[in-house]
Amino acid sequence: MSAPATPTAAPRVRPAARSRLVLSHALASVGMSLPWPLLLDGVWSSTGSESLLGLTGAARMAPYVLFSWWVAALADRFGRGRVVRQTLWLRTALLAGTAALLVGPGVPPWGYAVVLASAAVAAGTPAYPALMAAMPTVGSGSSRRASGLLVTVEVASFVVGPAVGGLALGRLAPATVCLVGAGFCAAALLALRGIRLPAVVNDHAASAPEASSVVSVICRSARVRGAVAAICVVNFVNAALLVALVPIADDRWGSHTAYGTATAAFGFGALGAPLLAWIGRTVIGRVHLGMVVFGGALFALVPAAWPVAVLAALALAGGIAVHVEAAATELLQDGVPDRIRSAVLGVTDSAMVSAAAVGSLSGPLLVSLWGGTGLLVGLALATAVAGFIALPTVVRGVTGSAVDPGSSAEPS
Repeated sequence: MSAPATPTAAPRVRPAARSRLVLSHALASVGMSLPWPLLLDGVWSSTGSESLLGLTGAARMAPYVLFSWWVAALADRFGRGRVVRQTLWLRTALLAGTAALLVGPGVPPWGYAVVLASAAVAAGTPAYPALMAAMPTVGSGSSRRASGLLVTVEVASFVVGPAVGGLALGRLAPATVCLVGAGFCAAALLALRGIRLPAVVNDHAASAPEASSVVSVICRSARVRGAVAAICVVNFVNAALLVALVPIADDRWGSHTAYGTATAAFGFGALGAPLLAWIGRTVIGRVHLGMVVFGGALFALVPAAWPVAVLAALALAGGIAVHVEAAATELLQDGVPDRIRSAVLGVTDSAMVSAAAVGSLSGPLLVSLWGGTGLLVGLALATAVAGFIALPTVVRGVTGSAVDPGSSAEPS
């Protein structure tokens, strides 16, 4: 199927449409995340295997790495609204199927439940790139606020969903929790009723074949490369930080409860990202000043004493990380042609989850070499320096010394 022709008139969407799109994604993301605490607990309780526990945790992340980079292009090819709705139907059905597996007496088939829940995650991988790609063309006016909220929802759902699922652990039956997750996805589908996303704009139909390649677009634009790099750095640091907090909590406070509180402060701090919109006057400034502030927040953890200073620094770090990611995503929206915007965002999705996986894997090794405090200092310096170093690269992409495929001008 070829890409649709440039539409003569995009369907008019009410101003509330963006809010409903964000609400829909929030419901679906939380619904997909709800079952994972009980799946982890069920696998551990029934097997006692650390390897299987690790595989269960990886089963939630693997679909993003394996599928996001190519399935996101489906939304550019077959219509973003259609793809998002179909993913919601699939997620609802798969989570309902997970619930059905866990009903009844005896030992639940946790392995099959993990496979179905992971399939639900895989089914949802095209949704975020499709919605983010559509934001600039939905309705009128600036899409910055809605895009920032969508990034906040995407990042925070990794914490909020499991937090809600964790609260239900031991209070509700596993099948009930999965059914609630399916209900959230069904509610997300209802939130989209009456909304038609504009057709993909084929703005370079006659361009050279290599220009339509996602990899080519990323390589040709310093602006896009810088944005993807910033997102990957932030996600690597986030994952490594969660590892560093384990020995820090143990050494300084001698309490596993303190570690849980610290991670909660960092995770729920992501919800405060919209309050930090004043950091940076331009979208580029928000990326790079935000990375410097992120590094400063991490450095503040080194001498901080428990609990107020630590929680404040962690909350700021969580919020500023999302602030940077939202601004970098805005650079991608502006710097990538509409016809392949979902595909580029999908590649970015795979890259940032891969960076988080590397951070999680390398974190324990770095802690053993440097200690928790040493890792904090290293992450703080790396983040701040990356903010400074990446700035000239992105500015060149904006000022025109690098070819920007999002501009209307053709290269000479």
